[in-house]
Amino acid sequence: MIVDGSPENITIDISVIPDAVPQYEPWLASVNPESYEVLGETYHVLSTNKGYRQQGIASWYGTKFHQKNTATGEAYDMWAMTAAHKTLPIPSYVQVTNLDSVVSLSE
Repeated sequence: MIVDGSPENITIDISVIPDAVPQYEPWLASVNPESYEVLGETYHVLSTNKGYRQQGIASWYGTKFHQKNTATGEAYDMWAMTAAHKTLPIPSYVQVTNLDSVVSLSE
């Protein structure tokens, strides 16, 4: 439930957002170029996401791109389980874990 929908004060109960459910989606050559350039940086799209692992910091697009078309033509929904990656092919499903919330068995 959105408590305050103004862009400066958006709050939502994220526990009500359903998890993404991986499903078969066809690979599209039109949204998977061999490489592309953004702000002078060249990125090479991977041919597969199998076995891919990465640790780092994630970011959120937020209101700036809400309802704008993605590479696949789908409207970006900032309240849905959606993500973008610089080199993973489209479509890809990933599991994101907040390492600060993971409890070590040795603790």
